Amino acid sequence: MESRFSSDNLVADVDAYNLSQYLHGTDGENGGNGDDRLLSDALFTYHFWDGPNRSAKRFTHFYETRFGGSASTFRSTVRNILLNFEFFSAFDFGKRFFLPEDEGQWPENIPSGELASFVEGMHTVFTRRTEGE
Repeated sequence: MESRFSSDNLVADVDAYNLSQYLHGTDGENGGNGDDRLLSDALFTYHFWDGPNRSAKRFTHFYETRFGGSASTFRSTVRNILLNFEFFSAFDFGKRFFLPEDEGQWPENIPSGELASFVEGMHTVFTRRTEGE
């Protein structure tokens, strides 16, 4: 089955998360004190700062800050995102556009072993991306 979520989408989403951390000062720099920053400062820091959190290490930074660098946290979070649905959640409403038209292939309708295999595949993609940085 062809994915509706491209590699470019993945990079864009990882960058968006990382930039939100810089914007809100929760990226671990300066003590991560939560002081909001200007967008221009966040973009400069993210793309040009020659340190461990620059965009060249986007996947590593994302994996560490979003999942604490934990494979089990990654797997459980991804599984929960796929299976949980809140009717009035804009995120959950939007994720339906990435699902196949055949509702039988939606995460909550596929066998748990297949879902686990998919989640493990996602983890493998992230692991390979971080190792390649």
